[in-house]
Amino acid sequence: MSGEEKKKAWLERKWNDPVWSKVIAGIILFILGGIGAVVVTLLHGWPAIWGWVKTAWTTVWHWVGGTASIPNWLLVVLSLCALAILAVVIVVIWAICRSPERVIQEITEFSYLGLKWRWQIQRLPDRDTIVNLYPYCPVCDMQYG
Repeated sequence: MSGEEKKKAWLERKWNDPVWSKVIAGIILFILGGIGAVVVTLLHGWPAIWGWVKTAWTTVWHWVGGTASIPNWLLVVLSLCALAILAVVIVVIWAICRSPERVIQEITEFSYLGLKWRWQIQRLPDRDTIVNLYPYCPVCDMQYG
């Protein structure tokens, strides 16, 4: 294996690693941010950016300080609380839907002792479990018991 192939294999291994891929992406974003800062400095763009930030800050400050039937700062706090509750609900629903205990395979069927037996296989991270095991009549296909 040549030196170039070794470098390529090393980079490919690091990029597929869950930690190193984030480190590499962070380095790339850091470099791009630095390049952007240099370009803005060379083009004398900081006064325009500072003016925009100052205008935005002043506008937001006056809006928060203003009042209607409810003070605006209270609306901001209530909105942040509502967003936090919504985020928690979304995370809980996502966790329930992604739960490994809920992964069930299609129904499997087997004939034994003159009966049809049907069950499902529940896939767990460490083992598979048979669930919903029931006998059925071979003639009318009705569940026993």
